[in-house]
Amino acid sequence: MERHRDRMGRSGAGALLALFLILSGCGSGGNPQDGERIYAKHCGSCHGEAGLGDGPTARLAGLRPANLPAAVREKSRAEILGTISKGRQAMPAFGRILTDAEREAVYQYLRTLPEKRAAVFSLDRSRGQG
Repeated sequence: MERHRDRMGRSGAGALLALFLILSGCGSGGNPQDGERIYAKHCGSCHGEAGLGDGPTARLAGLRPANLPAAVREKSRAEILGTISKGRQAMPAFGRILTDAEREAVYQYLRTLPEKRAAVFSLDRSRGQG
């Protein structure tokens, strides 16, 4: 009987931890700010700062990475996450490099790229550069 109570106590603590993580936002969705950091480290050199496929590594290697704002508009979340996980053509697979949560954070960040591009374009135009 004591053993049964011990198991119940552990499973109850696990349930409380899961509830806490869900309510605090961990494990659900993805944080675009974390995604931006991960994108800068693993993706930006090929896809470029705005995700247009114009990063310095891509230019040097003669690669044509995807235009990510267009891809996010045209493809489902599952397709984008699948490409991040499995790779595509010259793009490496990140399924064993990034956790599920990190890949989700990158996806959430990719959804913000059109907004960032518009903000940069607006700033450039106000400076007479656009």
